[in-house]
Amino acid sequence: GDACKSILMLPKDYFGSFDMVLVDLSETVMSFKVTNELDIMQALSLLLNPNGIMVKNELYFQNMTDIFVHTSQIHYYDVPVICSQALSLGSTGLNFLQQPLTDHNINSKNIFIKPLEVDEHVGLIHDYKYFPDNLLKQCNEKDAIMVNEPKTQKKSPGIIMIVEAEDMTSTFEELRDARDLLLDVFEKEGFTVVSTVMPEGNLDEAIVFILKEGYVVSKIWSKHKYCSFDVHLWSSFEKHKRLKEALVSSVGSSNKSSSSYRIVAGGMFGVSTWKIDEKNRGPHHTISCDRISAASSSTVMNQGVLDLILEESMSVFHDRDNVILVVCGLIESKPCRSLELLKTKEDFGQIQVIWSCPNTNEYAEEFVQNMHSCEVEVLQTLRKALHNYKKIQAIVIDSQS
Repeated sequence: GDACKSILMLPKDYFGSFDMVLVDLSETVMSFKVTNELDIMQALSLLLNPNGIMVKNELYFQNMTDIFVHTSQIHYYDVPVICSQALSLGSTGLNFLQQPLTDHNINSKNIFIKPLEVDEHVGLIHDYKYFPDNLLKQCNEKDAIMVNEPKTQKKSPGIIMIVEAEDMTSTFEELRDARDLLLDVFEKEGFTVVSTVMPEGNLDEAIVFILKEGYVVSKIWSKHKYCSFDVHLWSSFEKHKRLKEALVSSVGSSNKSSSSYRIVAGGMFGVSTWKIDEKNRGPHHTISCDRISAASSSTVMNQGVLDLILEESMSVFHDRDNVILVVCGLIESKPCRSLELLKTKEDFGQIQVIWSCPNTNEYAEEFVQNMHSCEVEVLQTLRKALHNYKKIQAIVIDSQS
């Protein structure tokens, strides 16, 4: 549940920027919806740049084939304790079968990473699917998240950033000196300070800054050269990073000597900038529709070439007494283009189609029974087609099979 909330709070510029997204979520969370249009896997896929890769442990090959152009599943057997481990990989622009191998100087005696040989490398790949039509799902022209601007504020999320700054070089004689310094930082970064809560005491006390956009709690331990900031914003989330850098710098620390993390928290209704805040965060498509159109045009042209190649290749077969076998995809899927093309020609004689077997997930409980039933059906079809001593003169495997 927290993962779904966190994705909605990510800045817009995060999407389309990641080289890799590693996902290790339970099956329950993977079934959650992030928006009305996107489940959690679809939303996470939008974080990737065009050549980025998503990696999900366990058996998610089928789920990822509905999202990515290139999908593969690698399977490690003989894994200690758990016996085997599967990893599903997906990418919009990266073909996993045609990438150069890189030597990462890993000891050759390790268990899983084999020598840099293509056969060893692709031997890990258990399943692979190329589905270019999935690129159409990535077009940002019909992005409902961007088009449907909300009329009323239904949610009020916030983000709290915990910042720790060490090796502080700034010194303060009184607590008000630190307060004045930080007030100047808020003003320069475009925040509106409503009030300040500063107890009477030594420097080891906390200062609370109430902002129009949220609040900040600062605590300084001068003798340890340490300062902490709890920055809770319910507006202007895109300023979080810049504010953090300014606060760290103001006390004489640096990025090297500081650390931070963010947590999704509650917000505040009635903030005047809530519409802008919603536009500046959450998942959205980043691939241009022009790129999709160009790719589609190229696909149509290539298909025409494939049709011509098939027609010319089959022109050498004129034995009308024998059989041409066409292997197609699932019967309920798109029409088998090779079959339709051959049916329009009268010179090829008898054409027999073999449809791919449904329900062939080898990890399913009924896999063995399903495969046996399918094999029996295919065998019966072949026997019927090859009666009276007929022979198969050609086998055509359709690209969608």
